[in-house]
Amino acid sequence: MTVIVKINDATGTLIWEFNWEDNISLAKMAKKNNIEIPVSCGMWACYACACKIISGAEFIDIGKISVPLVDLSLDEKWNYQDVLTCVGWIKSDFLKDQWVHEIVIQKMM
Repeated sequence: MTVIVKINDATGTLIWEFNWEDNISLAKMAKKNNIEIPVSCGMWACYACACKIISGAEFIDIGKISVPLVDLSLDEKWNYQDVLTCVGWIKSDFLKDQWVHEIVIQKMM
């Protein structure tokens, strides 16, 4: 199993990609790979860590460790279009199969 996460800057330019590790949020995984995604949990600035989901929404669990405190928009297939990276994870069933999955998110700031 491989899940590749790609992160674009606010203009859509790819700035980094890495293989997903289990049991860690998108924001923590980005930080571990020296990518700054601002996280403001507990400082009344929820949505600072939000990223637009470009592809792979079906692989993302938008609230594995906590329910997002803001409403996130859905597409016509009921997939989320944004993710709060502080609580966003990869769905565990995709971590156990034999396929390579790709997730692309774009920073909003």
